Amino acid sequence: MVFVALSNKAEERLQYFIREAGGLAGLNPFEVHLLILDTVMANWRPYMMYLAKETNSQVWRSCS
Repeated sequence: MVFVALSNKAEERLQYFIREAGGLAGLNPFEVHLLILDTVMANWRPYMMYLAKETNSQVWRSCS
């Protein structure tokens, strides 16, 4: 089982989407997935750059 916590931005966008749809009954599950993926993709590149920087830092320390 996997539990995922939404970022504040993703939660804000989801709440807005639910309000605009008129409640949960009017939601298409695929649209919800697309909304969440769109939100997290915006943060993916900076996160990967952060991981690369951290990895390079650890490699540099272990080699020196």
